[in-house]
Amino acid sequence: MKEARHTDLLLGMVSCCPCPVTHDGIEDNQQKHYFLADLDEKDRNKVEDMAMKLVQKFRTGNIYVVRSGKGYHLISFSKPVGIDVYIKMLRFVKSDPMFIKWVKKVGYGVLRISRRSSHMQVPCVVSVMVSPYENRENSFMKGFYLSILKFEEKINKVRRVLVEYKEGRY
Repeated sequence: MKEARHTDLLLGMVSCCPCPVTHDGIEDNQQKHYFLADLDEKDRNKVEDMAMKLVQKFRTGNIYVVRSGKGYHLISFSKPVGIDVYIKMLRFVKSDPMFIKWVKKVGYGVLRISRRSSHMQVPCVVSVMVSPYENRENSFMKGFYLSILKFEEKINKVRRVLVEYKEGRY
């Protein structure tokens, strides 16, 4: 069944780690995820405090705090984790319940990189919570994400578009 909907043109990042993770030369084939979280909290101090508690509890790498339309996104490009740990981390930071529900349903998280026409706010990095535990980051993922945000700042207009898709497909 084909259906048409109006939506914002968007670009998003998926939590799935793009390559197998190795530990001491042994490949781990379980799908791993970089930490992506959507928080509806508007208080930046609360968000940064929660991000530092996450770093300490889960010994993550650096956490990027990104202002989004309704609140903040938390993103880490280091230390990929399994889906169960990823969901525990989302619950710990009190991520948007609908975001957690999506991750549980499909097995990965997705964060919008582009702005919505409804609020026109450009997502931007407002702080980096530096980790004493893990310093390695996926430089490709980090570079791609930050360069898209810089590109997004230069867009003058966002329009809603008509998207047609079949059930079960995008």
